[in-house]
Amino acid sequence: MKKQILILFILLHATLGNGQNLISNGRFQYPDLNPRCDGWFNLCGEELTAHCDTNLNCYVGLVIDSPSWIPEDIWSLQVKAAFEPDGYAETYITGQTGTNIYTLTYWMNAKDWAGGARIGTGKQNKFVESQSRSDTCSSWSEFTLTDTITTQATDTITVRLSAGSGDFCICPPIRFAFIELVKKAINAVDDVNPVQSSILAYPNPAQKEIKFEVKSKNQGSMTLEIFNSSGTPILSKQCTDGLFLVNRSELPGGLYIYCVTSDSDQIIVGRGKFVFD
Repeated sequence: MKKQILILFILLHATLGNGQNLISNGRFQYPDLNPRCDGWFNLCGEELTAHCDTNLNCYVGLVIDSPSWIPEDIWSLQVKAAFEPDGYAETYITGQTGTNIYTLTYWMNAKDWAGGARIGTGKQNKFVESQSRSDTCSSWSEFTLTDTITTQATDTITVRLSAGSGDFCICPPIRFAFIELVKKAINAVDDVNPVQSSILAYPNPAQKEIKFEVKSKNQGSMTLEIFNSSGTPILSKQCTDGLFLVNRSELPGGLYIYCVTSDSDQIIVGRGKFVFD
């Protein structure tokens, strides 16, 4: 059984690795198993390379611990709660423009204290939060956070791993491992291939209303996001029966892009484009 879990873990991370992780250092180690800290910064603004060890410097450090069964995976990041602002480590992604769907995946060990992740943009040296998630877990667990972000050439996408804030609390450090940020879809009309979609959108073109029907309805809660032809998100709806209805009163006439995502695993169920006359 243990061997099967090990093989599954290897295959899983091999698959995720093929998703073009935008974070250059999400495993915190070099191939020779030495700790790796480049690309991550603490709340004092220092890159962790200045103190790449197991000591907590400005509430952030490394620790020999990992959720992996693989002996060669040994390092993770630890972050301790601070007081105004919260304790965090963050990394930055540049070179992304337009409106895109990003999925952040991370493993976390947050026993007896809540930890989590935030994603947003850095504009004029200021972090603007877009989405966040906070959880506790008694052992290593995997979490995901999906967000639609619009950036310009001068913007930076910020991924922040946080241990929250506490005033004189006995707060155990939160541990993070296997950090991945994947761009799941580019919301441009030319990039949408409705033939590959698992969604029926009808009537299309539409005049009064349009229905979006998931061909397989055994997927639980799902979210429909609609973007205009420039890629700007303008409407979002949720359902549990695989059927969405959008009325003409909710959108002006024009060409639109839609994307349906499964809420449980943040997988894109289908996408395409439609027209309201």
